[in-house]
Amino acid sequence: MSSDSDVLIEFYSPDCPSCERLSPVIRHVAASFQSEGGIVIGQMNVDANHDESFVPANDLKLLPLIRFFPAGKEPVDLEERATVPEFYKFIKEHSTRPYSEDRVKRESDKLLAKTKARVRKVVQRQLKEDDTMVAVKHSPCGPGQIEAMTRLLTSLVTSSQVDFSAAESNRHCLNAKQQEIKAHWGQVLTTSAAMLENIKASRKARGLPETPK
Repeated sequence: MSSDSDVLIEFYSPDCPSCERLSPVIRHVAASFQSEGGIVIGQMNVDANHDESFVPANDLKLLPLIRFFPAGKEPVDLEERATVPEFYKFIKEHSTRPYSEDRVKRESDKLLAKTKARVRKVVQRQLKEDDTMVAVKHSPCGPGQIEAMTRLLTSLVTSSQVDFSAAESNRHCLNAKQQEIKAHWGQVLTTSAAMLENIKASRKARGLPETPK
């Protein structure tokens, strides 16, 4: 590739699940480098734009392919797990053009904060609407458990560093309130069993099988 810029490209296929999972990550990295004129980051749909002279077909057997084209040098592939930090480390290691790491980090932090806020709302809504979480919410350590799950799921969805920051305090709560928790879940099981018996009795009174077939 002849270019005055360093160019990083994700070669992908719309039918590739791994490519779909990587897409938000590569877009985040591209957005954080948008003010760095010497480094261009993009995506290429190989189903629509494959050029054998550009990238040999054999190189595209396993997608996504992350290939960096440093100006004036041979291309190099990203072999590590493609997280946002790994992208930054990879670009820093192989780039030939100057760029502001501080500016990139500031942009990345702003983007990540916005993404996490959106994802957090979705996760919290899902946990709130999930009937299986009702007993957890009202358990002695419920709020801490919900927060720990929210932080963990948010970090996983945004492909950032896995966030276990609420896990330690939740563990302390679980250890300190073992008897309360045991009593809580005992009551949950007792209530659930009573509800099940009531449902069976109601179905039987209506001439229906105790359990749906």
